[in-house]
Amino acid sequence: MSTKCSIAHGPGFHLYNDSFDEEHVFLQLDQSDFTVTPDSLTVKIPLHVWEYLRGFPGADFADVTASDEQILEEAIKAVDSRLTQVAEARSDRVSALLELGGALVMGEVNLPREEQIANYVAHHKRQRTQKQKVMARVAALKDLQR
Repeated sequence: MSTKCSIAHGPGFHLYNDSFDEEHVFLQLDQSDFTVTPDSLTVKIPLHVWEYLRGFPGADFADVTASDEQILEEAIKAVDSRLTQVAEARSDRVSALLELGGALVMGEVNLPREEQIANYVAHHKRQRTQKQKVMARVAALKDLQR
């Protein structure tokens, strides 16, 4: 199973995130010119590809300013929705898919509700912190350009 999440793709290129790497976006260029040294890699990106790619975000930063209270409210809604959907599932297969869908963030569906909420909150706080670090690095790069 691939962990690539496409952001944009077209003839000769693929811009994507990896589910297990929240700090990078990846650009695959097919049949492109590049230069490699022990200290760097330079990829020659066609201008039309670059202009197309600039329209896509590297990551979703909508929740970078979310408060702890907002994250908790979101967690309660998400966990309660998941538990309701699992309880109302019309088949074991649907129930299993619903359980699996939230397992990475909330944990197993049979965990106590409060523990699932805590898992969700912890996950999203880690993500928020990571995104805040990325935004700080972006700001620092912009400051260098002034």
